[in-house]
Amino acid sequence: IAHLSFLGRPGRFWMMFRLKKSWIARGFLGMNLFLPGAFLYLLYPEGVAGTFFLALSLAGSLVLIVYKGNVYAASKGIPFWNTPVLPILYATYALRGGVATLLVTMPFAGTGLQIHSVEIIELWVAVSTGVMLFFYLGVMRHTNLAASRSVMELVRGRVAIPFYAGTVGAGLVVPIVIGLLGMANPLSQSVLVLGGALALVGDFFAKYAIAKAGVFTPLMPPGH
Repeated sequence: IAHLSFLGRPGRFWMMFRLKKSWIARGFLGMNLFLPGAFLYLLYPEGVAGTFFLALSLAGSLVLIVYKGNVYAASKGIPFWNTPVLPILYATYALRGGVATLLVTMPFAGTGLQIHSVEIIELWVAVSTGVMLFFYLGVMRHTNLAASRSVMELVRGRVAIPFYAGTVGAGLVVPIVIGLLGMANPLSQSVLVLGGALALVGDFFAKYAIAKAGVFTPLMPPGH
């Protein structure tokens, strides 16, 4: 509804589904599969209808997982984004966000959720996300001048504070420490919820920092 509300010609809404031309259009299709499919699955979880609605929501969620990174990667004018590594990183963050959401919603999930299993998965995904993030930064640092400048904006420039405090601190260090402590001794539910919430905060700041640090390719060579 939000997407449709600002269309100048609402009757042309179908043009938003030009899947061959735009990853944004593919993401819009994913939302239109996931949201109604998930909502209807909550209402009718059993039988053939439930299986169909679940499959519909899963198909939409897979599109949403892969589309966001590809939207950025299609921007050829910003080398920091224009890499196949970024969609993989964003997909990793999407999976980590899903697990973190499970941790946050544990108080409302009843007794069917295996807390320790979710905690182990969250630790594994958090470590994998950290490895992917720093691999991405390492690759982009040596790509070209604009990409290297973007990395510098993250690690020591105008985006350094949200990157270190939000992306690295709240999003990686604290959840990983909580996960390691949980491997040794069972943690309270409130601590696990806190770890999941901080992971979600870190997900936001990761995407914010990557978007904010993007630098266009210089139109003129250095020194001109």
